[in-house]
Amino acid sequence: DEADYGIVFMGAANDIILDTLTVNEFDLDGIYVNGANTNFQLTNSTFTNNYDGIEFGYPVARTNVDVVNCAFKGMTGNRAGIVVNAGNAVSDIDLTGDTVVNYPSNGIWLYGGASVSDVTVSGCVIHDNGGAGIYNDNPDKAIYTGNSIYNNTAGGIDNTANGNCGYQGTTFTPTLVASTSLGGGQYQLQLNMPAICSGGCTVKLYAN
Repeated sequence: DEADYGIVFMGAANDIILDTLTVNEFDLDGIYVNGANTNFQLTNSTFTNNYDGIEFGYPVARTNVDVVNCAFKGMTGNRAGIVVNAGNAVSDIDLTGDTVVNYPSNGIWLYGGASVSDVTVSGCVIHDNGGAGIYNDNPDKAIYTGNSIYNNTAGGIDNTANGNCGYQGTTFTPTLVASTSLGGGQYQLQLNMPAICSGGCTVKLYAN
């Protein structure tokens, strides 16, 4: 019988460098990290047709954990590309420049309790997943910036009722009311700002 997992770290895993891996067709996780971490880096690797590409399980302390320039490609029967339990008050995790595509559920899944995390998802391409591009069902203070997120069945970013303090929907986020082309690649936008922006907010717009 083939292995259920590709690589498993059952206890604390510190000063780990994983680079240029090819992880394919495991019944459960391509990589499963069960314990606490300090200095854990996964770079330049490809994951195809694993139930989860990589999962950081259990609400344990994680410091300087980086998943950088990796590709996660799902197929029927899989779940999610990157799954992170960020329920610990020490959750310093950066997902940078990753591509997460075609998972039946969510592309990136944050869970584990309403702790104030230090999770950043930046410069990632997340598309054609069956759930949300990024699904956050509890951790707060997660930052999403400079990503290209499109064509996900349940929307680009879903903070649910609790993730990032439930900041989503018209109560907490700007709503694009109108976009008028002015020619020459310029547009005039009309936005409705939520009440929490009464003291001023910064709105960032990205084009693809």
